[in-house]
Amino acid sequence: MKHISTELLSALQDFSCTGKPNADLIDKAEAELGVNFAEDYKGITAQFGAISFRGHTLSGISPFPGNDVVALTKEHRAYISGVPCSFYVIEEAHIDGIVIWQDFDGRIYQTQPDSKPVLIFDCLYDYILRLKQ
Repeated sequence: MKHISTELLSALQDFSCTGKPNADLIDKAEAELGVNFAEDYKGITAQFGAISFRGHTLSGISPFPGNDVVALTKEHRAYISGVPCSFYVIEEAHIDGIVIWQDFDGRIYQTQPDSKPVLIFDCLYDYILRLKQ
């Protein structure tokens, strides 16, 4: 798994974050969703909460439901079928119902209404680099 450095994230255009959450909140989110977060996602979430850059918002631990991983995952699980219960939402694209998910191994998937998840990146690092362009 490729390391996502603090320097890479904080250098992103228009970078902002919700702030470092209490470590217990990450464990609580995993338990509430019945998942284990990938290490790269857990690292970003532990450091920054949820992050935004270049018009993208990656979910995390946040007081705002629109970028809170628990709220987003529960919302999208309710109406997108065929998504494994081990996946969690990392981003809503706000285009054509596209939702971006991650699994425990760090792979990144995309869904659209009435479609099964499609693997789009092998890791969160590659996904962030693509969004950075």
